[in-house]
Amino acid sequence: MFRLVWKETLLQVPVMVHRWADGTSQGVTSTHADFEEVARNVISYAGFGQQIGWDAERNSSISDASRITQSGSKYQYSSIEAINIIVLNLLRIYVTPKFLLRILPGKSQSICKAWKEFPLRMNDLIEARRNQVQCTKEAGKGSSGQLLDQMILAADTLNEDKGHSSNFGRTLTSEELVGNIFV
Repeated sequence: MFRLVWKETLLQVPVMVHRWADGTSQGVTSTHADFEEVARNVISYAGFGQQIGWDAERNSSISDASRITQSGSKYQYSSIEAINIIVLNLLRIYVTPKFLLRILPGKSQSICKAWKEFPLRMNDLIEARRNQVQCTKEAGKGSSGQLLDQMILAADTLNEDKGHSSNFGRTLTSEELVGNIFV
């Protein structure tokens, strides 16, 4: 896990520094926002296996396939966009009644949409990663080391061993995995 974090950080930071140094951007206008973006991009890769580029690259790095919902329509937000909206607006989410979030104009509607999409996206992501982990396991290859893959591998291994005497107790449900992803 730590190796993934460092590897992705070593990819992201030079891009940020290059943006600061080249003449096309406005230079260093907000180190705080840039380091937040580095952190989001590193967490996205190390946690979820989704590599995200900077600004213009971001739109091309979120594939259309990753935005397809179970019903066939597209999500409005990527996984990371939804998490970002939720985290930046946690107080508003917990203080404002949900029915008001749905009817208030502007930002409240995007917050409500991200709040609704998040568990759906995470369930889709968990299922996709679970299939990938299973294929990797069957092929005799090692784990990717990403946090979500490790959680899925642990939960599935415990489920397989449930018939045996285990000191671990019950495993994580999909809902609990989603909750842990958010935390």
